[in-house]
Amino acid sequence: MKYSASYSYSSANQIPFWLLFSFGFFPRIKDYRNHVVPSLIFSLLPDGIPCQFSGDTQRIDKNLLWRVQDRCLQVTEEVYGFPARDMSGVKNQKPRLYVKFSAPVVKEDCKVSKEENEEDKQNDYVFLVLQGAHLYRKSRQANNEAMNLQETLDKELEMHKYDGALAKRKGGYMAGLSSLQRKTYGVYPLQGKLLNVRIASQKSIKKNRELQNIKTIIGLKDETSYTTTDSLRYKHVMIMTDQDEDGVHIKGLLINFFHHNWPQLLKLNPPFLSEFRTPIVKVKNRNGVEAKSFYSMAEYSEWKEQEADNLSKWETTHYKGLGTHTSEEGCEYFKHIDNHKRVFVCDDDKDHGVAIDGAFNGNSKYRKEMLENFDPNSHHHETEARQITFTDFIEKDLASFFMANMKRSVPSMLDGLKPGQRKILHCLLKRSSNEDIKVSQVSALVLTHCDYYHSEKALNNTIIKMAQHHVGSNNLPLLQSLGQFGTRIAGGQDAADPRYLRTKLSPETRILFPKEDDKYADALTGSLNVEDRKNTEPTPYYPIVPMVLVNGCRGIASGWSTFIPNYKLKDVISNVERLLNDERTEPMDPWYEGFEGTITKDGENRYKTFGRLEESSGNAETRLVTELPIEVWTNNYVSSLDKGKENRGKVSAFIENYLDRSNDTTVSIQIELKKTEKKMTPEEEKEILGLTTMLSTGNMYLFDENDMIKKYESPQEIIEDFYKSRLKAYNKRKKHMLMELEEELKKLQCRVAFVTDVMNGEFKFDIKRSRAQLYEEVKGKYEATGRGLTDYSFLLDLSFLSCSKETLQDLQDARENVNRKIIEVETLTPKAIWKSELQKLRDVTEISMSSKLKRTRSPGSTSSEKERKR
Repeated sequence: MKYSASYSYSSANQIPFWLLFSFGFFPRIKDYRNHVVPSLIFSLLPDGIPCQFSGDTQRIDKNLLWRVQDRCLQVTEEVYGFPARDMSGVKNQKPRLYVKFSAPVVKEDCKVSKEENEEDKQNDYVFLVLQGAHLYRKSRQANNEAMNLQETLDKELEMHKYDGALAKRKGGYMAGLSSLQRKTYGVYPLQGKLLNVRIASQKSIKKNRELQNIKTIIGLKDETSYTTTDSLRYKHVMIMTDQDEDGVHIKGLLINFFHHNWPQLLKLNPPFLSEFRTPIVKVKNRNGVEAKSFYSMAEYSEWKEQEADNLSKWETTHYKGLGTHTSEEGCEYFKHIDNHKRVFVCDDDKDHGVAIDGAFNGNSKYRKEMLENFDPNSHHHETEARQITFTDFIEKDLASFFMANMKRSVPSMLDGLKPGQRKILHCLLKRSSNEDIKVSQVSALVLTHCDYYHSEKALNNTIIKMAQHHVGSNNLPLLQSLGQFGTRIAGGQDAADPRYLRTKLSPETRILFPKEDDKYADALTGSLNVEDRKNTEPTPYYPIVPMVLVNGCRGIASGWSTFIPNYKLKDVISNVERLLNDERTEPMDPWYEGFEGTITKDGENRYKTFGRLEESSGNAETRLVTELPIEVWTNNYVSSLDKGKENRGKVSAFIENYLDRSNDTTVSIQIELKKTEKKMTPEEEKEILGLTTMLSTGNMYLFDENDMIKKYESPQEIIEDFYKSRLKAYNKRKKHMLMELEEELKKLQCRVAFVTDVMNGEFKFDIKRSRAQLYEEVKGKYEATGRGLTDYSFLLDLSFLSCSKETLQDLQDARENVNRKIIEVETLTPKAIWKSELQKLRDVTEISMSSKLKRTRSPGSTSSEKERKR
């Protein structure tokens, strides 16, 4: 049964409102200030409301109205499935209404509501905020559901990702919602990426509030097959996310959620699922006449190739997410919603369930095959397409995310860097000086010059990790750590805030990445990905040794994961030199700078690392741990001793107590063992005390020279692959150095001849002649070929006074110097150049590593002593 009350407005300090009472039923809020319609308001009205009665009207105090509205933020379990929180005091209560209002008011109210709904069919849609649910505050419910006074219309719930509620309130999308002026749309914002229900446990699914909210909002029930949407609160779901690869992944996770639980929904006609697409890139002609929008990077790249010669005439704007769009743009998108909407349909000749299951199940075989056959040029980017099959979405759109995720997680064999690390190095190498700079300022450089669109916090963490040098991190950090960049105590997680940290390139970095390579970067790498006249995505560099072996790597991606342990720089250099001498490489074992334990081979592609355990003199039951195994950090180890969880709880059965005297560089943990009848060997004691870890060399995946994922069977294979690529780069470098020197030589020869002719009177400057006339005379007399020489400005820009004996002598000396350089470069082979740079690297690293080792050995400034009885 519904109850109604009507109130009229007649004074400024009293405000009108109407109520439609229903148990657990939410009417809409027409206007926040003038109409407050919370469900359950009847149970919150205290006795003694200051009311005035006049016929069928009632007035209520404005202050009371605000108080009531603020308290009505709960929703009952009977309707929406949420727990009824803080409702014990109002349960089973009935509304207190005056019967004399009810009949006429309900009749009139229904009439008005019906008229309003008839207008809704003609007007644009309005997004109305639903107020009243504690968990439901961010949902926008359709007015027709609240009114329940006419037959149900087709309603759409638009789900979209936002970085917090602030972006949701102020973004262009919200402005777009207002422009629709519709009452049959609801909105629910997703917070981050959805849980992958196909591999998650039932317990985690039930605990996931977001999944449960989606089910409740739409009205879905578990283990129910839907052949129609008549029983649902919403008949369609439109997904709106960022247009980049991560947004595609969110769409895929939502499709996976619906398919896994209610596969029949995806087969309905009209389609149940659709997506709202926004441009990821916009270009505008600089004269402001023409503009274009692109909905995928593949589409944009194709256009760039076609307009390669005219890119300077266009201004480009990248849209990382929905929050990048302005309010005006959001309104414009929704005015032409059909141009941005694309529905998901079933395949005629393929089983879309196989594609969806393969993309999200626990077996990576399908994803590996999909990525091996992935063609970026086949990315589904047709702007005019109004529909897309689920299989096409998985194998084209979602595959682009998997590939992007792979490239973010798996480094290149060439420089050992992931894209984020490469952008950081690129910006620092481009700086005019190597002065100290704050980590937060480095992030700003990358964001400005390399169009980095991901988390700034993640970027700061990447910079910090590139500078870390504690045991188990980098053998040769590319950046210097000027501040507290983290220690082995917490595995680097104890670094200070980026605002307080400073860094710069390490002395070895410029030797690893020679400046000569910078001059010929286009020649070495084919070209940099130049976008908008900025090097936004530098291609892999060519260091003089494979840095992926020196500093190692770890990454988890879609289909593949990778792990490569650290190796000794000296061993890597030696193997490269063997190849340069046409010798075979020798096997290498993992090695970590500053590690004082042992690493031994333990079968094929397996190594075992041991911490160091010493027996205390004078006490047979006391042991001293002076080193921990690789990737075991001091805090974690002490916690394992404290909790007794290592080795299935066996630790607690052997430890009496312990004393931790470790600091930020050294480990010193004294352990008192319980007396036992059985005597254990040192190896057994290390196993029991958790002083061993395993390293695998059987999962070494990297992107090769052709940007294809490749599995390497050994570190020697990585060196051999690197050697071939780097030697080709040295050949290219020598070739372009000679070309540049020869062009400079021609230029100097022309200048020498020109100045000689001027001094001898064979060429006369005549101020009456135009520059064009002088150009023709010079062109016919002096040979000038090659890059940048055909305009002869290098001659015509010389002043008459500069044509002197001194100038001629300087030019002749410069010509001889260039001649000598050409001879030197011609006599040097690429292998000889490489050997000389390797020797320079060896000399510098021997000095810096010895000083670093001294710092590591020195006592830390922070120490702790903790003794705990067990």
